[in-house]
Amino acid sequence: MKKLLPLLLLFVAGKARAQMPDNAGWCPPGATWTYQYNSMQLANYYVFRYVGDTTIEGLLSKVLSVTNVAYGYLGPNGQGYVSGASYKGSEYYRQSGDSIFWWAGGQFRLIYRLHSQPGESWVTRNPRETCTGYPQYPAQDTIKVRSVRKDTINGRIYDVATMRSDSGYYILGYGGRTPDQFRGEINSGIGSLQTPYPMLSEEKCAMLATGGGPITDAAKFLRLTCYSDNIRGTVPVVNGAAQDCAYIAALATSVSSVTLKELGIRSWPNPAGDAVYLQGVPTRANYYLVTIDGRTVRSGTLQNGPLQLIGLAPGVYLLQVQARDKRAVLKLVKR
Repeated sequence: MKKLLPLLLLFVAGKARAQMPDNAGWCPPGATWTYQYNSMQLANYYVFRYVGDTTIEGLLSKVLSVTNVAYGYLGPNGQGYVSGASYKGSEYYRQSGDSIFWWAGGQFRLIYRLHSQPGESWVTRNPRETCTGYPQYPAQDTIKVRSVRKDTINGRIYDVATMRSDSGYYILGYGGRTPDQFRGEINSGIGSLQTPYPMLSEEKCAMLATGGGPITDAAKFLRLTCYSDNIRGTVPVVNGAAQDCAYIAALATSVSSVTLKELGIRSWPNPAGDAVYLQGVPTRANYYLVTIDGRTVRSGTLQNGPLQLIGLAPGVYLLQVQARDKRAVLKLVKR
């Protein structure tokens, strides 16, 4: 027994060293979230990839490039194939302490807290989605933390908070037709395990609307299927993992945006007044002028000379240029 005791102590010490609280932080370099999206296709994923920092209204913000990777069916036997990978723009998040905010509707909105305690609550909303069949649909909802548990993944110990809304107007996750169907889970190092931001509840909208009117964004995020970053590596999240995580991430990276300068386009001034001037525009280039909430306000064929901004409200816009097989993005400030 005396001979076995040192070995036992060594085993216990090794096991203790192998498990440690996660302290890598939220959204470190290389952070990539892949969320499964509900659609008619075989599989549909939205990849959120941390690409850098910017400032919005004087606040340091994280820029997440968003790419959609969709699979479809091929042939009578229903074989799967990649139907497309397309760049969807950028999302903007910021962190203040344990609180994570999402830019939507012209301001940063609290979506969750990483280290929540049972009983905590906060108000959340999604101004991008509307219940068109029921104009009186509430503009916000209260999310409450129901429980917190420890979860060890790859030797790192995380807090995982379960939270939901009593009313179910806005949800952080959808568990199907169960008594706890509006439940969402937040991992203290990774973030939401179901959706990147609060979703308006389709079922609640349909129930309240006369005749079950549609909403503007019918599809919904289902779950986080892949996560990785440069510190933790690949993290097998509790919701399972997509079979082709590396492949999906590679497809998303392949259609990432470049700068206008890389396409040979010069632009000035920035900030701009009634117009931004462009030179060196490739032939057959198309453009989309998008708000940082993701709303397209102008689009068409891009040409050399002034791009008119008359009639647009002052603020930050993204000028997205598609030329051949490349997409470039310029952050443009309208005075």
